[in-house]
Amino acid sequence: MCAGHFQELSASDSVGWLLCGGISIGQLFIDDVMVWGEALLKSYYLEDKVANYPRIIIDKDIVNEIIQNNVLCEYLRKDFDDLYFLNFLNDCHFCGEMLMNGFQIMQEEVGKKIDEKLYQKFSWHMNFVNAELDRKNEKKDRKYRLSML
Repeated sequence: MCAGHFQELSASDSVGWLLCGGISIGQLFIDDVMVWGEALLKSYYLEDKVANYPRIIIDKDIVNEIIQNNVLCEYLRKDFDDLYFLNFLNDCHFCGEMLMNGFQIMQEEVGKKIDEKLYQKFSWHMNFVNAELDRKNEKKDRKYRLSML
């Protein structure tokens, strides 16, 4: 829930950032100097090699546990590539305006220097947000529909 809220705020008009990451479970060790362990390595791998789009990938080893939890399963979405990711808009209601403003901030920062990879990330984000707002029936007023400038 915390990761979803952080991703939601990042994509909104507060900063206008797209985030990707990974969520895993396993042993993790922390001391004053280092953080290490299986969970960190899996999460880093998911963020660095698997996410590709602005989404937080859920480790396949824990998806079944999440699906069985009536509260947490609402945060899970299966994407077109059969990967599960965190639905950061699960708790977000009537957030179309702040997400639209955040998307405009992102596009203005990039300006005309948008390459194919960045365009894919923007498109994925735009399609996810629009689909999620449609699913919640919160886009009756089309002015909150995300679109490329």
